[in-house]
Amino acid sequence: MGALGAMSVRWARMGLVPAAAVDATRARWAEQQEDVMALTEVASELVANVLSIDVAVGQEVREGDALVILESMKMEIPVLAPHDGVVAAIRTAAGDVVQDGDVMVVVQG
Repeated sequence: MGALGAMSVRWARMGLVPAAAVDATRARWAEQQEDVMALTEVASELVANVLSIDVAVGQEVREGDALVILESMKMEIPVLAPHDGVVAAIRTAAGDVVQDGDVMVVVQG
């Protein structure tokens, strides 16, 4: 909980803010954090050409499934799903050149 959250708790104890309002705010904040934490950005670990995208948005994937195939120095490098989930976004396309750290796919789950 940040400084504002601690302040809200103090205000509630002093009767300046209803405790229910603090509880509702905490619940909304927790839900938002769960949603954000459930998304995993899968990034390139090297400069490479995107040879193919092997998934589509909304597709269920299992840990270890190939998401993207990269090509670098005449080698094909599969980029694998880090965990089970659903593809939430694809941020690259076949033929693109990705740099180290570029997010290619977002997996939710």
